[in-house]
Parts: sequence; structure tokens; C-alpha cells
Amino acid sequence: MTTLGHCGLIEPQHGWQGVRERVERVKLGSDSVVLTLVDSETFSDAALAEVRARLVEGQSLVRLAGKKPRLQLTIPGRPVFRGGRTWLAAPDGRALSQGATPNPNLVQGLRKAHLLAKTHGIAPGSSGAAMHKAARGINDPYRRQLCRLAFLAPDIQEAVITGKQPAGMTLEDLFQVAAPLDWSAQRQAFGMPLP
Repeated sequence: MTTLGHCGLIEPQHGWQGVRERVERVKLGSDSVVLTLVDSETFSDAALAEVRARLVEGQSLVRLAGKKPRLQLTIPGRPVFRGGRTWLAAPDGRALSQGATPNPNLVQGLRKAHLLAKTHGIAPGSSGAAMHKAARGINDPYRRQLCRLAFLAPDIQEAVITGKQPAGMTLEDLFQVAAPLDWSAQRQAFGMPLP
């Protein structure tokens, strides 16, 4: 609905009722969602050009020939269904939203991981001798798991902070995957693109 409203194909105040009246068919593909829209207002070429100008990269809008005037909107991405929520994800797993929104639980977990590592003298960037001398054992299993997050690849940490992590990634997901120390293996384990 956000894409249809953003492009000007429906008026935002019409809500889902406007979507139901406008959308004739939805085709879910492995890498795109194709909407066939009833062209009840018969968009002029100028109006169609204006709508196309508002489309995001990769999206396309074409007029279909036939007895009934129709439009076909193609949106790149695939639907992801998780925990009662649905969103569009790019092929690399990132959510295709208008703006990236950081997951507060992931950001807080990452912050706590760095604080915990620093407190125990095992922060990333410390020398081996200093870490050995200052390191103290972490007795709590949860804190041990949490501390591992401080050693994630920098681009994974940046993606978490900026909200560009793979769609649906949770703190529990990070705990369940035995993150290897090799950064490229971490990217592969978490479904992140290689830099």
C-alpha cells in the first residue's frame, strides 16, 4: 500500500479499500511482485509519466493493451512472512522499506556486547598480551553469548546500527548461529552481502 500511495496510484486517505478497488491481480514471483491495476481513471500519458517519475529504482509501470484499461506495476523483491508480519525483502534479505529503521534490541545488544568486552578486558582491538593479562572469565552464559557480538565483522555491526541488517534478523538469531571468527564466514552465516 505504501508504494501505491507514494506513486500516486491511490489516494492515501482511501486506505485498504482503495487498494482492493484498484488491484485486480497480484502475482508473487521469486524476485518480484507484479500488481495488475484497474485503470479506472484512464491515466493520460502525462499523468503516467508523473507516476513513473516517483517510482523507486527497479520498479516499473506499464500500460497493458486490451479491452479493459489496466496498468502493471512491478516491484522488485520477495515477500517475507514471519511472526504474523509480512514485508518485502531484496534478494540479499534486506527489507525494502522507504527508510532503514534500526532494530532497538539489536543495537542495544551490540552496545552491551562492547561494554561487556571492554569491562572484561577483551575488547576488539586490544593486543593479545593485554587481553591475556586483563581478561577475566564471564560466568553467565547469556553474557558470554552477548560478548561474542562485539567480534562481528564491522560491516555487519554497521548494518545493525543503521538498520540495514537482513530482514527479520533478531538478537536471538545472532545467538543461535555459532558465529565464526572469520568475517566472510560470518557474512555468509547471517546472509549478508560480501563488501
